[in-house]
Amino acid sequence: GGAAGGGGSAGTGGSAGGGGSAGCNAQNCANGCCQGNTCVSQARTACGRGGAACTDCSLNAATCELDAGQCRLCVGCVAGNICRPGTDDDACGQNGQLCNNCVPGDQVCRASQCVVPMCDSVSCPSGCCDGQACVELMNQSPAQCGNFGSACQSCGTDPCDRDAGVCVAGMGGAGGTGGFGLIGGSGGFGLFGGSGGAGLFGGAGGFGLFGGSGGTGLVGGMGGQCTREGDACFLNGSCCSGCCTGPIFMGVCGFADPDAGVACGPL
Repeated sequence: GGAAGGGGSAGTGGSAGGGGSAGCNAQNCANGCCQGNTCVSQARTACGRGGAACTDCSLNAATCELDAGQCRLCVGCVAGNICRPGTDDDACGQNGQLCNNCVPGDQVCRASQCVVPMCDSVSCPSGCCDGQACVELMNQSPAQCGNFGSACQSCGTDPCDRDAGVCVAGMGGAGGTGGFGLIGGSGGFGLFGGSGGAGLFGGAGGFGLFGGSGGTGLVGGMGGQCTREGDACFLNGSCCSGCCTGPIFMGVCGFADPDAGVACGPL
């Protein structure tokens, strides 16, 4: 006998699988930029739009223009993502570098750098400098007078025009040595001359309307120069000889002549 046998199995098997990430592109990162497959919001160090690759604007002294997604050069300094002029005390710098705040260090921004404050025409445009202190026009006095950041000067006895920051000459009270004023000092010139002074009333060795000791004037004092005959005089005692003929303060040195109607003055 014989047997026939056959056996067999048929089997099929398989798997179909598909998968993957779409990554960062214009569709899923319209308002940002791509760092690898990651969409990030724009900043100075990550600038771009529409799924473009991010750019670090800080490497090029620039800020990120968010609407355009492009770097823009900054000649001043950068605070956050804002380009500042770089001349403010709280935002000082240049060439797109980070801004420095000069205020905490009691400094100021000059030429885009933090420096120790100095009194000059920039920091004191309406006043004068007393050392490194600015004296504003409204606070000035004869001892501190000036403008446009110049060094303060003393006006002596003259006043200081606080609108212009200048000394008003010739308006002084008592002038000092070699001074000019209402009352001249030693060698001074004024209404009342002092020692060696020239004025309406000359002092010792003075020259004026009334000469003092050793003085020369229309009325000579002790040892002073007298008025010569024929010259104008004020008082009888001022003439070298004779008297002061004519009305008081309007006479001429000469001699009385009753026959000619010429008489000495009353004083």
